Amino acid sequence: MTQSGNTAHWLAQKENMALIYALSPNRVARRKLTLYRSVFPYPIDQEGKDRDEILREMQDILLKEAVVKNSDRVILTFGEPIGNPGGINTMKIVTIGQNIES
Repeated sequence: MTQSGNTAHWLAQKENMALIYALSPNRVARRKLTLYRSVFPYPIDQEGKDRDEILREMQDILLKEAVVKNSDRVILTFGEPIGNPGGINTMKIVTIGQNIES
């Protein structure tokens, strides 16, 4: 989850084999993210939703796009409170298809 795309950009510069799925409500950030290696941006609407709703929606988007499947393990990074740009302060390891609430 990103507002600016800065964390995805930073991760893309590192030598890793991981794919980065950057979900952002910001169209400009998503366009910028298409230029980075191994980063795949997707739109997400977070307006009026709480943290757990947004986390479920993130999972649903990745499943719908068939970039993950049930039982895959992923790392979610996002800043809290959600919707305020300014940096990542939360990392969560999630098994897709399981309850992701805290």
